[in-house]
Amino acid sequence: IHRANTGSIDPERQRKAPLLVRSGVTGLPVTYAADENKLLDELLLLVRRFDPDILIGYEVQMRSWGYLLQRASALGKDLCQRLSRIPGDSKENRFHAARDEYGADTMSEINIIGRITLNLWRIMKTE
Repeated sequence: IHRANTGSIDPERQRKAPLLVRSGVTGLPVTYAADENKLLDELLLLVRRFDPDILIGYEVQMRSWGYLLQRASALGKDLCQRLSRIPGDSKENRFHAARDEYGADTMSEINIIGRITLNLWRIMKTE
């Protein structure tokens, strides 16, 4: 954003600035994707780049990771298998969104080989 010497923001440049910059968030690397397929590809690149042992989400079955896995499935992609450290093992990589209420409250139905999936909502609920 271009700030004039008077301290005001040029309105034309502000309209064209990305939402995070307009919101006052600066200094973060941000990647923009043209569509959902490209967004999922960028997510996979990030996971491969940093290779985390633990994937944390808030209410992982229906939101966060669960939502991403469902959207990928709707697009014909097996994101669960692609996030795995052993992508060829399709039997062990799995995601079940529709399980009983007890199962959703007590265990994660997301199993990604080589990574631990933690449900932050469940951890906070027990504290």
